[in-house]
Amino acid sequence: MALYKRGLPPSLSHYLPYPKESGLGKAVGRKDLFQSWCDAENIPTPLTRLVHSWEELTLAAQETGWPCFLKRSAGSGGTTVFKLDSEEGALAFRPQLASGDTWLVQKMVSGKAGCVLFFADRGEVRAWFGFEFRICLNQGKGPMVLGDFVSNATLAALCRQVAKSSGITGLTGFDFMETEAREYQVIDSHLGRTTAANHFGKWCGVNFGEAIRRWLEGEADFSVEPTPSPTQVIKFPEVIDLLFQQGPFAFRDHLTTAKNTRVAWGAASDKWLMAEMAWSTLIGNLRVIGGRWHRRLIS
Repeated sequence: MALYKRGLPPSLSHYLPYPKESGLGKAVGRKDLFQSWCDAENIPTPLTRLVHSWEELTLAAQETGWPCFLKRSAGSGGTTVFKLDSEEGALAFRPQLASGDTWLVQKMVSGKAGCVLFFADRGEVRAWFGFEFRICLNQGKGPMVLGDFVSNATLAALCRQVAKSSGITGLTGFDFMETEAREYQVIDSHLGRTTAANHFGKWCGVNFGEAIRRWLEGEADFSVEPTPSPTQVIKFPEVIDLLFQQGPFAFRDHLTTAKNTRVAWGAASDKWLMAEMAWSTLIGNLRVIGGRWHRRLIS
């Protein structure tokens, strides 16, 4: 993202995942521009309206219905996504909407949410896999803590549509929702960045490192499809946050069997990085608990 802000030397333009001045290039980090890009490319998304004021929000919610989601244009990890159950409940956001910033009002889809990750060469998918979110932080809005692998022709077709429309070269992905009609809709983009979950693919037969090696060596035509897998993946270090937030029984109703459950610790070469991340997460949660007790003692 810093390269876009400073201006990219022409000599490096060839290495961008998509043209800098393309609609997708301009949409990096902007949910509103990504939504406009999806609309222009006929990529299915939940009914979404861009709003800039309280009056526009109430009109948009009449189209999407209550409950709906309110999303700030910038932000990730579910930290700027809010579920609105009614107009009365939405009143808390009226002061923020007065700033004139762009927000998205999006129809609430009640099906399963998940993520697709893929490696593409100029819009052609070479390797991909997907998983459904079973447990997420931030009241289920993300990031993921526990997920199940999913693979079917419908999801594969959506993956290829997104890749072809973007013309992208690189390793990236997007979040999706499944509708009651068993159709998939795109709800968020990773198309300006890679994703921390790409190493999960090894449990469903997808090795992105191997796919990228084959591509770099000039192999012209290959495709790596995920194999059906009953495996569940627990993401580290997000699991530490979950245990602090929901306690030791957070997984009680979600795990299948220990045999089918894996913990994604990260690559062996990153063990010290993982340890540092775990330590920071642990200390952060302990400070939150300490702050709560401090407020109770002085109140």
